[in-house]
Amino acid sequence: MNTDNKKSHHVNMVLDRVKQYYNLKTDAKLAEFLDIQPNTLAMQRSRGTLPLNQILQKCRNVNMNWLLSKEDMGKPLHTQDQSVSYDAAESLRNEELQRKIAELERKLGPERN
Repeated sequence: MNTDNKKSHHVNMVLDRVKQYYNLKTDAKLAEFLDIQPNTLAMQRSRGTLPLNQILQKCRNVNMNWLLSKEDMGKPLHTQDQSVSYDAAESLRNEELQRKIAELERKLGPERN
């Protein structure tokens, strides 16, 4: 395997580990999670480059030794005892927003009319 292929293979391993850790089924979901455009992610995969800033910002609860290793290290390693999938975290955020909206509506109740 030449240097470019090794680099591309490592990039794909890292991106696939992010998908695995957060239970993201597609590259489109991965791009959304990393706040980048899907075509940008595809270009970075093909060039063998990582969106490292986004990964470091978004994957704070992932063990970086596991995530960035060039070795096959098996199942995901966490920096915390529990891990929450991206979809579950999004659901929790939505529930919290709904609770806050309901609370504000109760407070504004009679004054809204």
